[in-house]
Amino acid sequence: MSAGAEVYEVDRGTVTLAANPATATSYDGRSHARKALDAIEAVLEGRATLDQEEYTIGGRSLKRTPVEQLIRFRQRYKQEVAGEDAAARIAAGLGGGRKIQVRL
Repeated sequence: MSAGAEVYEVDRGTVTLAANPATATSYDGRSHARKALDAIEAVLEGRATLDQEEYTIGGRSLKRTPVEQLIRFRQRYKQEVAGEDAAARIAAGLGGGRKIQVRL
């Protein structure tokens, strides 16, 4: 609020906006990294029952991403999600989750 050249701070804080469940259709608040990590882990879980990486039926073929590559992707996204979680903890004043050792 201001009155002429004087400025007064009325309040300071954080506002969190949430979707209205009555009007929201479908909102996924996860970050891209968390969505990708969840999808990769779902594929890896589903792969446990599949032997073939590639097959052809009636002239149509399907080639799956190699498991080794999915594991590399999973590790990359795990690191990104861990960074996001640490940033959220720091923003909430809870610390980054890493130990800092000090010798006196």
